[in-house]
Amino acid sequence: MLSYLISGVLLWGGAGWLVDHLAGTRHLFTPIGIVIGAGLGCYLIIHRFGALGRRGTPPADPGPPPDRDR
Repeated sequence: MLSYLISGVLLWGGAGWLVDHLAGTRHLFTPIGIVIGAGLGCYLIIHRFGALGRRGTPPADPGPPPDRDR
């Protein structure tokens, strides 16, 4: 899970650095890219692992309770 967050920050931060380099700006798009990368990394984690659940999908049936009579 951490790899989604790290790769998002590195990829989008690198894209922001590249835009800064090509546009001749100094540290304008790099932080924007890092924030976007972190946000998209969090989104991918939530989407991939279903932390928020899916709307309209009933919860899974856990089955009968375990037999506790001994």
